[in-house]
Amino acid sequence: MPPSANILVVDHLVVEHTTGAETVRPIDHLSFVAEPGTITVLLGPSGCGKTTLLSCLGGLLPAAGGSVRLGDIDVTSLSGRALTDYRRRRVGVVFQAFNLVGSMPAIENVMAPQRAAGVSARAARSWAGELLDRVGLGGRHERRPSRLSGGEQQRVAIARALAMDPPLLLADEPTAHLDHLQVDGVLTLLRAAADEGRTLVVATHDDRVVAVADRVVDLHPQHPGQQPDVHPEPQTGQQPDLHHPHHEPHVTHRGATMKRPDPIVERLRHIAPFTTCSDRQLDFIGRRIVEHHARPGARLATEGQSGRELGIIVRGTASVVVNGMVIAELGPGDVFGEVALIDRGTRSATVVAETEVLALISSAREFEEILGHAPAVGRALLVALARRLRAADLQLASATPADE
Repeated sequence: MPPSANILVVDHLVVEHTTGAETVRPIDHLSFVAEPGTITVLLGPSGCGKTTLLSCLGGLLPAAGGSVRLGDIDVTSLSGRALTDYRRRRVGVVFQAFNLVGSMPAIENVMAPQRAAGVSARAARSWAGELLDRVGLGGRHERRPSRLSGGEQQRVAIARALAMDPPLLLADEPTAHLDHLQVDGVLTLLRAAADEGRTLVVATHDDRVVAVADRVVDLHPQHPGQQPDVHPEPQTGQQPDLHHPHHEPHVTHRGATMKRPDPIVERLRHIAPFTTCSDRQLDFIGRRIVEHHARPGARLATEGQSGRELGIIVRGTASVVVNGMVIAELGPGDVFGEVALIDRGTRSATVVAETEVLALISSAREFEEILGHAPAVGRALLVALARRLRAADLQLASATPADE
Protein backbone atom coordinates (compact mmCIF):
# COMPACT_ATOMS: atom_id res chain seq x y z
CA MET A 1 0.00 0.00 0.00
CA PRO A 2 1.55 3.36 -1.00
CA PRO A 3 2.29 5.84 1.82
CA SER A 4 -0.21 8.33 0.36
CA ALA A 5 -3.00 5.88 1.28
CA ASN A 6 -2.23 6.52 4.96
CA ILE A 7 -2.49 10.32 4.93
CA LEU A 8 -5.22 11.56 7.26
CA VAL A 9 -6.74 14.92 6.33
CA VAL A 10 -9.19 16.61 8.70
CA ASP A 11 -10.77 19.64 7.02
CA HIS A 12 -12.96 22.10 8.98
CA LEU A 13 -14.49 19.24 10.94
CA VAL A 14 -17.57 19.97 13.06
CA VAL A 15 -19.04 17.50 15.57
CA GLU A 16 -22.22 18.36 17.48
CA HIS A 17 -24.14 16.89 20.40
CA THR A 18 -27.75 17.94 20.90
CA THR A 19 -29.56 17.57 24.23
CA GLY A 20 -33.04 18.96 24.19
CA ALA A 21 -32.82 22.52 22.93
CA GLU A 22 -29.07 22.77 23.59
CA THR A 23 -26.42 22.04 20.97
CA VAL A 24 -22.77 21.64 21.97
CA ARG A 25 -19.85 21.61 19.52
CA PRO A 26 -16.85 19.87 21.12
CA ILE A 27 -15.15 20.00 17.69
CA ASP A 28 -15.69 23.23 15.79
CA HIS A 29 -14.08 23.69 12.34
CA LEU A 30 -10.93 21.73 13.21
CA SER A 31 -8.33 21.18 10.47
CA PHE A 32 -5.03 19.26 10.53
CA VAL A 33 -3.06 16.71 8.50
CA ALA A 34 -1.44 13.55 9.93
CA GLU A 35 1.11 11.86 7.68
CA PRO A 36 2.30 8.25 7.48
CA GLY A 37 5.12 7.43 9.86
CA THR A 38 4.14 10.16 12.33
CA ILE A 39 2.43 10.45 15.69
CA THR A 40 -0.10 13.25 16.08
CA VAL A 41 -1.08 13.97 19.68
CA LEU A 42 -4.45 15.49 20.58
CA LEU A 43 -3.59 17.31 23.79
CA GLY A 44 -6.14 18.69 26.22
CA PRO A 45 -8.02 18.20 29.50
CA SER A 46 -10.94 15.86 30.06
CA GLY A 47 -14.09 17.03 28.29
CA CYS A 48 -12.30 18.99 25.55
CA GLY A 49 -13.42 16.64 22.76
CA LYS A 50 -10.42 14.31 22.34
CA THR A 51 -12.40 11.06 22.50
CA THR A 52 -15.18 12.58 20.38
CA LEU A 53 -12.63 13.44 17.70
CA LEU A 54 -11.11 9.94 17.77
CA SER A 55 -14.59 8.45 17.43
CA CYS A 56 -15.21 10.59 14.36
CA LEU A 57 -11.84 9.61 12.83
CA GLY A 58 -12.67 5.98 13.45
CA GLY A 59 -16.07 6.22 11.77
CA LEU A 60 -18.01 5.76 15.01
CA LEU A 61 -19.55 9.24 15.15
CA PRO A 62 -21.00 11.25 12.26
CA ALA A 63 -19.74 14.74 11.46
CA ALA A 64 -22.07 17.75 11.36
CA GLY A 65 -19.78 19.49 8.91
CA GLY A 66 -16.38 19.36 7.24
CA SER A 67 -14.67 16.14 6.25
CA VAL A 68 -12.27 13.38 7.31
CA ARG A 69 -10.25 11.62 4.60
CA LEU A 70 -7.85 8.70 4.89
CA GLY A 71 -6.02 8.54 1.60
CA ASP A 72 -8.72 8.46 -1.07
CA ILE A 73 -11.49 7.44 1.37
CA ASP A 74 -13.98 10.14 2.44
CA VAL A 75 -14.75 8.74 5.90
CA THR A 76 -17.55 11.21 6.61
CA SER A 77 -19.55 9.99 3.61
CA LEU A 78 -19.31 6.25 4.35
CA SER A 79 -22.32 4.17 5.33
CA GLY A 80 -23.46 0.56 5.50
CA ARG A 81 -20.99 -2.13 4.46
CA ALA A 82 -18.36 0.41 3.34
CA LEU A 83 -18.34 1.98 6.81
CA THR A 84 -18.10 -1.44 8.48
CA ASP A 85 -15.20 -2.38 6.22
CA TYR A 86 -13.42 0.89 7.06
CA ARG A 87 -13.77 0.30 10.79
CA ARG A 88 -12.68 -3.32 10.52
CA ARG A 89 -9.75 -3.09 8.10
CA ARG A 90 -8.50 0.50 7.98
CA VAL A 91 -8.52 1.52 11.63
CA GLY A 92 -7.01 0.01 14.79
CA VAL A 93 -8.03 1.34 18.20
CA VAL A 94 -6.14 1.21 21.53
CA PHE A 95 -8.60 1.89 24.33
CA GLN A 96 -7.94 3.70 27.60
CA ALA A 97 -9.14 0.78 29.77
CA PHE A 98 -7.61 -1.94 27.52
CA ASN A 99 -11.07 -3.48 26.77
CA LEU A 100 -9.71 -7.02 26.76
CA VAL A 101 -12.08 -9.98 27.11
CA GLY A 102 -11.30 -11.33 30.57
CA SER A 103 -12.32 -14.92 29.81
CA MET A 104 -9.97 -15.16 26.81
CA PRO A 105 -6.17 -15.54 26.88
CA ALA A 106 -4.01 -12.87 25.30
CA ILE A 107 -3.62 -14.67 21.99
CA GLU A 108 -7.39 -15.08 21.54
CA ASN A 109 -7.93 -11.39 22.30
CA VAL A 110 -5.54 -10.57 19.45
CA MET A 111 -7.19 -13.16 17.19
CA ALA A 112 -10.68 -11.71 17.73
CA PRO A 113 -10.67 -8.95 15.06
CA GLN A 114 -9.15 -11.35 12.53
CA ARG A 115 -11.79 -14.00 13.15
CA ALA A 116 -14.52 -11.35 12.85
CA ALA A 117 -13.06 -10.45 9.45
CA GLY A 118 -13.20 -14.08 8.27
CA VAL A 119 -9.54 -15.06 8.77
CA SER A 120 -9.07 -18.78 9.48
CA ALA A 121 -8.34 -19.83 13.05
CA ARG A 122 -4.91 -21.21 12.13
CA ALA A 123 -3.81 -18.09 10.26
CA ALA A 124 -5.24 -15.79 12.94
CA ARG A 125 -3.43 -17.66 15.74
CA SER A 126 -0.13 -17.62 13.86
CA TRP A 127 -0.28 -13.86 13.22
CA ALA A 128 -1.53 -13.10 16.75
CA GLY A 129 1.39 -15.05 18.20
CA GLU A 130 3.84 -13.12 16.05
CA LEU A 131 2.33 -9.79 17.13
CA LEU A 132 2.51 -10.76 20.82
CA ASP A 133 6.16 -11.72 20.35
CA ARG A 134 6.83 -8.34 18.73
CA VAL A 135 5.34 -6.45 21.69
CA GLY A 136 7.44 -8.40 24.19
CA LEU A 137 4.89 -10.99 25.38
CA GLY A 138 6.43 -14.08 23.85
CA GLY A 139 5.95 -16.22 26.95
CA ARG A 140 2.48 -14.99 27.86
CA HIS A 141 0.29 -15.98 24.91
CA GLU A 142 -2.05 -18.12 27.03
CA ARG A 143 -2.36 -15.80 30.02
CA ARG A 144 -5.68 -14.18 30.71
CA PRO A 145 -5.79 -10.39 31.36
CA SER A 146 -6.12 -10.90 35.13
CA ARG A 147 -2.66 -12.52 35.14
CA LEU A 148 -1.02 -9.66 33.24
CA SER A 149 0.24 -6.33 34.55
CA GLY A 150 -1.29 -3.07 33.36
CA GLY A 151 1.62 -2.51 30.99
CA GLU A 152 1.30 -6.03 29.61
CA GLN A 153 -2.46 -5.65 29.09
CA GLN A 154 -1.84 -2.47 27.12
CA ARG A 155 0.71 -4.35 25.01
CA VAL A 156 -1.95 -6.95 24.23
CA ALA A 157 -4.34 -4.13 23.31
CA ILE A 158 -1.74 -2.65 20.94
CA ALA A 159 -1.15 -6.06 19.34
CA ARG A 160 -4.92 -6.46 18.89
CA ALA A 161 -5.16 -3.01 17.29
CA LEU A 162 -2.46 -4.06 14.80
CA ALA A 163 -4.07 -7.42 14.03
CA MET A 164 -5.58 -6.29 10.70
CA ASP A 165 -2.46 -4.25 9.82
CA PRO A 166 -4.47 -1.00 9.62
CA PRO A 167 -2.95 2.14 8.08
CA LEU A 168 -4.53 4.30 10.81
CA LEU A 169 -4.02 3.64 14.54
CA LEU A 170 -6.02 5.58 17.13
CA ALA A 171 -5.10 5.52 20.83
CA ASP A 172 -7.31 6.99 23.55
CA GLU A 173 -5.33 7.87 26.70
CA PRO A 174 -3.05 4.82 26.30
CA THR A 175 -1.00 5.67 29.43
CA ALA A 176 -3.88 6.60 31.75
CA HIS A 177 -3.75 3.40 33.84
CA LEU A 178 0.01 2.88 33.79
CA ASP A 179 2.69 3.91 36.26
CA HIS A 180 5.91 5.66 35.20
CA LEU A 181 7.76 2.36 34.81
CA GLN A 182 5.23 1.05 32.29
CA VAL A 183 4.72 4.20 30.21
CA ASP A 184 8.04 4.12 28.34
CA GLY A 185 7.48 0.59 27.08
CA VAL A 186 4.08 1.51 25.64
CA LEU A 187 5.44 4.69 24.06
CA THR A 188 8.24 2.69 22.45
CA LEU A 189 5.66 0.36 20.87
CA LEU A 190 3.57 3.27 19.57
CA ARG A 191 6.66 4.89 18.09
CA ALA A 192 7.61 1.60 16.42
CA ALA A 193 4.09 1.25 14.97
CA ALA A 194 4.41 4.71 13.40
CA ASP A 195 7.91 4.00 12.11
CA GLU A 196 6.47 1.07 10.15
CA GLY A 197 4.53 3.58 8.04
CA ARG A 198 1.25 3.89 9.91
CA THR A 199 -0.51 7.12 10.81
CA LEU A 200 -0.99 7.39 14.57
CA VAL A 201 -3.34 9.76 16.37
CA VAL A 202 -3.16 9.71 20.17
CA ALA A 203 -5.55 11.51 22.54
CA THR A 204 -4.02 12.38 25.90
CA HIS A 205 -3.56 14.92 28.65
CA ASP A 206 -0.25 13.26 29.62
CA ASP A 207 2.83 15.34 28.81
CA ARG A 208 4.94 12.16 28.71
CA VAL A 209 3.15 11.16 25.51
CA VAL A 210 3.99 14.52 23.93
CA ALA A 211 7.65 13.46 24.18
CA VAL A 212 7.23 11.12 21.19
CA ALA A 213 4.90 13.33 19.12
CA ASP A 214 5.71 14.63 15.66
CA ARG A 215 2.76 17.04 15.79
CA VAL A 216 0.57 18.33 18.62
CA VAL A 217 -3.02 19.51 18.19
CA ASP A 218 -3.82 21.58 21.27
CA LEU A 219 -7.50 21.09 22.14
CA HIS A 220 -7.51 23.22 25.27
CA PRO A 221 -10.59 25.48 25.31
CA GLN A 222 -10.19 28.38 22.89
CA HIS A 223 -11.89 31.72 22.46
CA PRO A 224 -15.00 31.57 20.24
CA GLY A 225 -13.97 31.17 16.61
CA GLN A 226 -10.30 30.50 17.45
CA GLN A 227 -8.75 27.49 15.71
CA PRO A 228 -6.95 24.97 17.98
CA ASP A 229 -3.16 25.26 17.80
CA VAL A 230 -1.24 22.71 15.73
CA HIS A 231 2.45 22.40 16.60
CA PRO A 232 4.94 20.38 14.57
CA GLU A 233 7.70 18.69 16.48
CA PRO A 234 10.80 20.95 16.63
CA GLN A 235 13.51 19.76 14.23
CA THR A 236 16.83 18.64 15.60
CA GLY A 237 18.80 21.67 16.77
CA GLN A 238 15.80 23.97 16.48
CA GLN A 239 14.85 25.81 19.68
CA PRO A 240 11.11 25.77 20.45
CA ASP A 241 9.27 29.02 21.04
CA LEU A 242 9.14 29.01 24.84
CA HIS A 243 6.89 32.06 24.83
CA HIS A 244 4.11 30.21 23.04
CA PRO A 245 1.45 29.17 25.59
CA HIS A 246 1.69 25.54 24.49
CA HIS A 247 5.38 25.19 25.16
CA GLU A 248 5.79 24.41 28.84
CA PRO A 249 9.45 23.68 29.62
CA HIS A 250 8.83 19.96 30.23
CA VAL A 251 6.92 19.63 26.95
CA THR A 252 9.50 21.18 24.66
CA HIS A 253 12.15 18.53 25.29
CA ARG A 254 10.30 15.92 23.27
CA GLY A 255 11.92 12.54 22.76
CA ALA A 256 13.87 12.78 26.03
CA THR A 257 12.39 9.51 27.31
CA MET A 258 13.20 7.67 24.10
CA LYS A 259 16.96 8.18 23.74
CA ARG A 260 18.78 5.56 21.77
CA PRO A 261 21.69 3.31 22.69
CA ASP A 262 24.69 5.67 22.39
CA PRO A 263 23.75 8.16 25.15
CA ILE A 264 22.51 5.31 27.33
CA VAL A 265 25.77 3.43 26.90
CA GLU A 266 27.74 6.53 27.88
CA ARG A 267 25.68 6.85 31.06
CA LEU A 268 26.15 3.18 31.92
CA ARG A 269 29.94 3.51 31.72
CA HIS A 270 29.84 5.65 34.86
CA ILE A 271 27.35 3.65 36.96
CA ALA A 272 28.44 0.81 39.22
CA PRO A 273 28.34 -2.12 38.58
CA PHE A 274 28.24 -1.43 34.80
CA THR A 275 31.71 0.16 34.96
CA THR A 276 33.23 -3.33 34.70
CA CYS A 277 31.32 -4.22 31.50
CA SER A 278 32.98 -4.55 28.12
CA ASP A 279 31.89 -2.35 25.21
CA ARG A 280 30.06 -5.32 23.74
CA GLN A 281 28.15 -5.92 26.95
CA LEU A 282 27.27 -2.24 27.26
CA ASP A 283 25.97 -2.19 23.71
CA PHE A 284 23.84 -5.28 24.42
CA ILE A 285 22.42 -3.68 27.58
CA GLY A 286 21.87 -0.30 25.93
CA ARG A 287 19.57 -1.80 23.30
CA ARG A 288 17.26 -3.17 26.00
CA ILE A 289 16.55 -0.08 28.06
CA VAL A 290 15.12 3.42 27.60
CA GLU A 291 15.59 6.61 29.58
CA HIS A 292 12.91 8.08 31.79
CA HIS A 293 12.82 11.52 33.43
CA ALA A 294 10.70 12.26 36.52
CA ARG A 295 10.13 15.52 38.33
CA PRO A 296 10.12 15.85 42.16
CA GLY A 297 7.00 14.25 43.61
CA ALA A 298 6.33 12.01 40.60
CA ARG A 299 5.61 8.35 41.33
CA LEU A 300 7.94 5.92 39.64
CA ALA A 301 5.95 2.95 40.97
CA THR A 302 2.76 2.64 43.02
CA GLU A 303 2.17 0.20 45.87
CA GLY A 304 -0.44 -2.45 45.09
CA GLN A 305 -0.47 -1.84 41.34
CA SER A 306 0.67 -4.48 38.88
CA GLY A 307 3.85 -4.07 36.90
CA ARG A 308 6.79 -6.00 35.48
CA GLU A 309 9.13 -3.17 34.54
CA LEU A 310 12.31 -2.36 36.42
CA GLY A 311 14.43 0.74 36.74
CA ILE A 312 17.94 1.82 37.71
CA ILE A 313 18.48 5.34 38.97
CA VAL A 314 21.18 7.22 37.11
CA ARG A 315 20.80 10.66 38.63
CA GLY A 316 18.80 12.07 41.54
CA THR A 317 17.19 10.51 44.60
CA ALA A 318 13.90 8.78 45.38
CA SER A 319 12.12 7.39 48.43
CA VAL A 320 10.63 3.93 48.90
CA VAL A 321 7.35 4.22 50.79
CA VAL A 322 5.30 1.42 52.37
CA ASN A 323 2.02 2.18 54.13
CA GLY A 324 2.89 5.85 54.20
CA MET A 325 6.33 5.35 55.81
CA VAL A 326 9.66 5.95 54.07
CA ILE A 327 11.66 2.75 54.44
CA ALA A 328 14.57 3.41 52.09
CA GLU A 329 16.31 6.11 50.05
CA LEU A 330 17.44 5.37 46.52
CA GLY A 331 20.28 6.99 44.64
CA PRO A 332 22.41 6.42 41.53
CA GLY A 333 22.91 2.72 40.84
CA ASP A 334 19.91 1.56 42.90
CA VAL A 335 17.33 -0.74 41.32
CA PHE A 336 13.61 -0.30 41.93
CA GLY A 337 10.49 -2.21 40.91
CA GLU A 338 12.22 -5.58 41.25
CA VAL A 339 10.09 -6.91 44.12
CA ALA A 340 7.12 -6.99 41.75
CA LEU A 341 8.71 -10.02 40.05
CA ILE A 342 8.58 -11.99 43.29
CA ASP A 343 5.00 -11.03 44.13
CA ARG A 344 3.41 -11.99 40.78
CA GLY A 345 3.77 -8.52 39.35
CA THR A 346 2.26 -6.54 42.28
CA ARG A 347 4.21 -3.51 43.50
CA SER A 348 5.10 -3.93 47.18
CA ALA A 349 6.01 -0.27 47.66
CA THR A 350 5.61 3.20 46.20
CA VAL A 351 8.71 4.91 44.78
CA VAL A 352 8.57 8.72 44.78
CA ALA A 353 11.12 11.03 43.15
CA GLU A 354 12.58 13.41 45.76
CA THR A 355 14.60 15.37 43.20
CA GLU A 356 14.78 15.43 39.42
CA VAL A 357 15.36 11.76 38.59
CA LEU A 358 16.87 10.19 35.50
CA ALA A 359 16.31 6.43 35.38
CA LEU A 360 16.92 3.61 32.93
CA ILE A 361 13.88 1.39 32.43
CA SER A 362 13.57 -2.15 31.08
CA SER A 363 10.90 -4.82 31.06
CA ALA A 364 11.40 -7.80 33.36
CA ARG A 365 12.19 -10.02 30.39
CA GLU A 366 14.81 -7.61 29.06
CA PHE A 367 16.27 -7.24 32.54
CA GLU A 368 16.69 -11.01 32.78
CA GLU A 369 18.46 -10.98 29.40
CA ILE A 370 20.81 -8.29 30.70
CA LEU A 371 21.66 -10.30 33.80
CA GLY A 372 22.24 -13.41 31.70
CA HIS A 373 24.55 -11.55 29.30
CA ALA A 374 26.53 -9.83 32.07
CA PRO A 375 26.60 -12.22 35.10
CA ALA A 376 28.94 -10.00 37.13
CA VAL A 377 26.44 -7.16 36.87
CA GLY A 378 23.68 -9.53 37.97
CA ARG A 379 25.59 -10.67 41.05
CA ALA A 380 26.47 -7.13 42.06
CA LEU A 381 22.89 -5.92 41.68
CA LEU A 382 21.51 -8.87 43.63
CA VAL A 383 23.95 -8.26 46.49
CA ALA A 384 23.05 -4.57 46.59
CA LEU A 385 19.35 -5.48 46.45
CA ALA A 386 19.68 -7.97 49.31
CA ARG A 387 21.39 -5.35 51.47
CA ARG A 388 18.69 -2.77 50.73
CA LEU A 389 15.85 -5.21 51.42
CA ARG A 390 17.49 -6.20 54.70
CA ALA A 391 17.80 -2.54 55.70
CA ALA A 392 14.14 -1.99 54.75
CA ASP A 393 13.09 -4.98 56.89
CA LEU A 394 14.98 -3.56 59.87
CA GLN A 395 13.37 -0.16 59.29
CA LEU A 396 9.90 -1.70 59.25
CA ALA A 397 10.62 -3.82 62.32
CA SER A 398 11.85 -0.82 64.32
CA ALA A 399 8.70 1.12 63.40
CA THR A 400 6.30 -1.67 64.48
CA PRO A 401 5.17 -1.38 68.12
CA ALA A 402 6.25 -4.35 70.25
CA ASP A 403 3.53 -6.54 71.78
CA GLU A 404 2.72 -5.64 75.37
